Amino acid sequence: MRIVITGTPGTGKSSVAKIVVQKTDCELIDIKKIEKATEVDVARLRKKILKVISNKKNFILEGHLACEFFVPCEYVFVLRTNPKTLLKRLGKRGYNKKKIDENLVAEMLDYCSQKVWQNYGKKGTARIIEIETSGKTAGELTRRILLTVKNRNKNVNGDTVDYGKELKRYTKLRTRNTER
Repeated sequence: MRIVITGTPGTGKSSVAKIVVQKTDCELIDIKKIEKATEVDVARLRKKILKVISNKKNFILEGHLACEFFVPCEYVFVLRTNPKTLLKRLGKRGYNKKKIDENLVAEMLDYCSQKVWQNYGKKGTARIIEIETSGKTAGELTRRILLTVKNRNKNVNGDTVDYGKELKRYTKLRTRNTER
């Protein structure tokens, strides 16, 4: 089983991936441990990851950069979080205002989902499933992922996630704040 778990920072990827690994015979491949640079060369990162996974049949590839390129897999889970919840999580991490703003906007613009569809959807080899994580524990999300994988031939759908309204509100608020 080859699974990719991606999404903007703060959506729960690391917490969920660690539990999925504990409940399966998959190896965790954490992109942050492969590429620690602040400025990431995505093509070089992809080559490194392909080398790491080349002989692996069971892995969980976890990281927000996993949406930026294709790796052979059966499932891609895009974790999504309500921007209000995400704001709190990123604030607790001590992110600066600019980094928080960039990640909130990325979430509201469906950045990771769009990139996943662009990079994995064309190939047609992986099931792409969005999961709303707000108000759910890592255990609940893990059960959902494992149920989806277990029922691979059955139609287990992801969530419909759209933060367009939040983006409009956020943009209006930011415009008002910069005009002052």
